[in-house]
Amino acid sequence: MLVFVNLVYPYLHPLLPIPSLLLLFNPPEATDQGVSGGGRRELKSVPFISYLSAMQKSQLLSDDMVSGVEIRCEEKGSCPAGCHLCHHQAVVGGLSGRGRTGNSRSGEPPSPIPVLLEVSRVVPLYSLVQDNVTKEAFKSATMSSYWCAGKGDVIDNWCRCDLSAFSKDGLPNCSPLRQPILRLAPYLEPSSTMVAVEWMDVEPLIGCKVSDYIIQHKRVEDPSEAEVYTGEVISLVDDLFAGLGSSCVFAGKKTGDHPHSVLYSVVFKCLEPRQSLQIYSSCNG
Repeated sequence: MLVFVNLVYPYLHPLLPIPSLLLLFNPPEATDQGVSGGGRRELKSVPFISYLSAMQKSQLLSDDMVSGVEIRCEEKGSCPAGCHLCHHQAVVGGLSGRGRTGNSRSGEPPSPIPVLLEVSRVVPLYSLVQDNVTKEAFKSATMSSYWCAGKGDVIDNWCRCDLSAFSKDGLPNCSPLRQPILRLAPYLEPSSTMVAVEWMDVEPLIGCKVSDYIIQHKRVEDPSEAEVYTGEVISLVDDLFAGLGSSCVFAGKKTGDHPHSVLYSVVFKCLEPRQSLQIYSSCNG
């Protein structure tokens, strides 16, 4: 029995949850050299996401953020009864057309034989649709679903939210803005008057553009009234990076450990008792 099946799997961005699918395949050296002496070919297994990672490194993918992988599946031998992806041969007289009873016990399904799966090409999912109008609609809906919670359209690399996708405070919620997570900078030991904090840039690949970070430098006047603050509000871009900030606050940025990631840091030199710090991101688009 020889069956060819075309399977299409979605390619998810590394930031999104990625399902794992185990593929069994024959290594090229075993296929090219053949099997000598009647020995069996050694089979190797690799998760489906490893295929995608290897292809990203070995060839340039398209600029489309949502892509798919077309896989040519060649099935050899019989399949277990529980495999919903297999095409079964008609059973005649209780035996398969090839009569593969092999080592199977009476009443048990035959042991599954691994199939050969090879990745033929990388294509956007919507390019598999022939009709142009349907293709564009599929592309728009897919991008909206992945990046804008299905409540807006992807324009370039930002989300244009629908009119109904705004919260009560007037902020768009089709691409929620993440807030930075502060941590102590490892290069400076904090003291009673000086501390350094850092955070990763929270701008998503697609969604909204983070235009600035607002730093609230506050001091609690009365511990019994923790909601009463006095202090100042500093803009990371308009104040610190522009050289207009306080002599007690310094800021910098550098490339993070991963490509396209940015690490921001701020040093406070004139701290006072009962002082608190908050940093918010400001979004455009």
